[in-house]
Amino acid sequence: IVQESLSSFTFGETLPGTFTVYLVPLLVLFVILGLAYAWRLDRKAFVFLLLYTTVPILCLFAFTLWRPFFRVRYLNVMAPAYYLGFSLGLVALARLRRARVVAVTAGLALLLIPAGWSLANYYFDPQYAKAADYRGLAEYLETEAGPDDVILENYPDPTLSYYYRGPSERVVLPHRSAVDAIGDLPVRPKATGKTLQELLEQNRYLWLIPYRSGWDPEGFVEGWLDHRAHKVREEQVDVFRVVVYERAEHSTPAIQVAAESRLGDGIQLLGYDVRPEGGCSLDDSGRRLLVTDPESCTVHLTLYWQALDTMGVNYTVFVHLLAADGQIPAQQDSQPQGGAFPTVDWFPGDIIPD
Repeated sequence: IVQESLSSFTFGETLPGTFTVYLVPLLVLFVILGLAYAWRLDRKAFVFLLLYTTVPILCLFAFTLWRPFFRVRYLNVMAPAYYLGFSLGLVALARLRRARVVAVTAGLALLLIPAGWSLANYYFDPQYAKAADYRGLAEYLETEAGPDDVILENYPDPTLSYYYRGPSERVVLPHRSAVDAIGDLPVRPKATGKTLQELLEQNRYLWLIPYRSGWDPEGFVEGWLDHRAHKVREEQVDVFRVVVYERAEHSTPAIQVAAESRLGDGIQLLGYDVRPEGGCSLDDSGRRLLVTDPESCTVHLTLYWQALDTMGVNYTVFVHLLAADGQIPAQQDSQPQGGAFPTVDWFPGDIIPD
C-alpha cells in the first residue's frame, strides 16, 4: 500500500515497476527527514503531519484485512500530507551548511524527472491512454462530415461533444421512454423511426457511431438504417466504427399476383411472385401449380408484406404447398427474410419482400 501510493503520488502510474521500486525508499527517507524537521520546528505541526500521513494508511490496511481490495485513489486524501513531508525534507536539506545546492537539486530531480517522464507517457504514448481516442474521432468527423450532414450516436455520451467543433449537427437516438425505471428504458421504435426518416430526407449523409450499450442493446438504429438507407461507406477510427448512410430511392415492386390480405392491425400482404422450375409450371390463372415430375420441381416464392404499424412480436411466416388430396408435400417456416428482418423491426410504410 505504501509503495504503490508514494510511487503514484510522485511518478504517476506509467513508469516501469522495476524503476519505481528503487526510488520509493528514497521518497520514504525524504518524508522521514521532513517529519524530523517538523519535530524541531513545531511539535503540534509534527503530530498533525504524522497523523495525517499514517492514519489513512492504517485505516485502509485494516479495511483490506476484511476485504483485500486496494486502489491507489483510495489514499488520495493523504497526498497533501505526503507533499508537505517531502517539501519539509527539501527545506531541511537547504539548511545544510555544505552541499546544500547538490542535496536540494538531487531532491528536486527525484521528484521532477520521473514525474516528467511519466506525464510524457500519459499524454503521448497510446498504450497508457485511459479511454478511446475521442480526439482522433472528433478530428476525423470535423474533416469528413459537412454542414449538411448529421452525426448520429446511439448512446448519450458527452465525450464527443466536448472535443467535436465541426459544423455537423449531433443527434442521440433511439428515443427512450422517460417514465420507465432507469437502466431498463425501452426503445420507442415509432418515434425513433420517424426521426430517422426525417433526418434521411433532410440531410445529405448520416454519420452513425454505433455503440453496443444498454441504451441501444439490440442495435436498433443501425438495423433500421441498414434496411431502409443506402450504406455509403464504413470506417474504423481507433475503436470506433463510423458508418455513413444516405437516403435510398425505393420504388414500389411489380407484384406478379395481387392478394391484398390484412393480418390484424399491423400487417398487409400485398401479393406474391411465384416462379416454378424443373418438372412443374403454373396454370393460366397463375395460382395453381401443375406438377409433372415432383423430383425435379422447385418453386421460388416471394411474398410482399407492408407494415401498417409497429409490432412487439416476432411473427413467423409459414408457406404450405397443398396437394389435391389435402396432403402437404412441401412447406417452409421462418421469420421474414430468414430472420434477417423480423417483424419487430418493421416500421409503418415499409414494404418487405420475403
